[in-house]
Amino acid sequence: MGLKVESSKSDFKLFVKSSIWIDIVQTLKDRIDLTRDQLETCFDYDEIRRLQGKIEELRYFLLLPDGIVQELTETKGNSDVD
Repeated sequence: MGLKVESSKSDFKLFVKSSIWIDIVQTLKDRIDLTRDQLETCFDYDEIRRLQGKIEELRYFLLLPDGIVQELTETKGNSDVD
Protein backbone atom coordinates (compact mmCIF):
# COMPACT_ATOMS: atom_id res chain seq x y z
CA MET A 1 0.00 0.00 0.00
CA GLY A 2 2.71 2.48 0.90
CA LEU A 3 0.35 4.50 3.08
CA LYS A 4 1.49 6.94 5.71
CA VAL A 5 -0.78 6.66 8.70
CA GLU A 6 -0.85 8.45 12.02
CA SER A 7 -2.70 5.64 13.77
CA SER A 8 -1.11 2.58 15.31
CA LYS A 9 -1.91 -1.04 14.66
CA SER A 10 -3.72 -1.11 18.02
CA ASP A 11 -5.79 1.92 16.99
CA PHE A 12 -6.95 0.10 13.86
CA LYS A 13 -7.68 -3.10 15.76
CA LEU A 14 -9.88 -1.13 18.19
CA PHE A 15 -11.52 0.73 15.31
CA VAL A 16 -12.60 -2.43 13.44
CA LYS A 17 -14.30 -3.64 16.63
CA SER A 18 -16.13 -0.35 17.14
CA SER A 19 -19.85 0.05 16.53
CA ILE A 20 -19.09 2.83 14.04
CA TRP A 21 -17.02 0.53 11.83
CA ILE A 22 -19.57 -2.28 12.22
CA ASP A 23 -22.27 0.12 10.96
CA ILE A 24 -20.05 1.22 8.06
CA VAL A 25 -19.36 -2.41 7.12
CA GLN A 26 -23.08 -3.18 7.04
CA THR A 27 -23.72 -0.14 4.87
CA LEU A 28 -20.93 -1.13 2.47
CA LYS A 29 -22.23 -4.70 2.24
CA ASP A 30 -25.75 -3.39 1.56
CA ARG A 31 -24.38 -1.15 -1.21
CA ILE A 32 -22.51 -4.09 -2.74
CA ASP A 33 -25.71 -6.18 -2.71
CA LEU A 34 -27.72 -3.36 -4.30
CA THR A 35 -25.10 -2.88 -6.99
CA ARG A 36 -25.04 -6.62 -7.72
CA ASP A 37 -28.81 -6.50 -8.10
CA GLN A 38 -28.38 -3.69 -10.63
CA LEU A 39 -25.84 -5.79 -12.52
CA GLU A 40 -28.35 -8.61 -12.93
CA THR A 41 -30.68 -6.41 -14.98
CA CYS A 42 -28.09 -4.32 -16.82
CA PHE A 43 -27.35 -4.91 -20.49
CA ASP A 44 -25.29 -1.82 -21.32
CA TYR A 45 -21.57 -2.65 -21.45
CA ASP A 46 -20.41 0.74 -20.15
CA GLU A 47 -22.90 0.62 -17.28
CA ILE A 48 -21.83 -2.95 -16.42
CA ARG A 49 -18.19 -1.84 -16.22
CA ARG A 50 -19.16 1.16 -14.07
CA LEU A 51 -21.11 -1.05 -11.67
CA GLN A 52 -18.25 -3.56 -11.52
CA GLY A 53 -15.86 -0.72 -10.70
CA LYS A 54 -18.21 0.50 -8.00
CA ILE A 55 -18.24 -2.95 -6.39
CA GLU A 56 -14.45 -3.10 -6.58
CA GLU A 57 -14.12 0.25 -4.79
CA LEU A 58 -16.65 -0.72 -2.12
CA ARG A 59 -14.73 -3.96 -1.47
CA TYR A 60 -11.45 -2.03 -1.27
CA PHE A 61 -12.89 0.30 1.35
CA LEU A 62 -14.36 -2.67 3.23
CA LEU A 63 -10.91 -4.28 3.46
CA LEU A 64 -8.93 -1.08 4.03
CA PRO A 65 -8.45 -1.32 7.82
CA ASP A 66 -7.20 -4.92 7.54
CA GLY A 67 -4.81 -3.91 4.77
CA ILE A 68 -3.43 -1.08 6.85
CA VAL A 69 -2.94 -3.37 9.85
CA GLN A 70 -1.15 -5.86 7.61
CA GLU A 71 1.13 -3.17 6.25
CA LEU A 72 1.86 -1.85 9.74
CA THR A 73 2.71 -5.40 10.81
CA GLU A 74 5.15 -5.77 7.90
CA THR A 75 6.71 -2.33 8.39
CA LYS A 76 9.94 -2.24 10.33
CA GLY A 77 9.96 -0.10 13.40
CA ASN A 78 6.31 -0.64 14.25
CA SER A 79 6.55 -1.31 17.96
CA ASP A 80 2.83 -1.84 18.44
CA VAL A 81 2.09 -5.09 20.23
CA ASP A 82 -0.68 -7.36 18.91
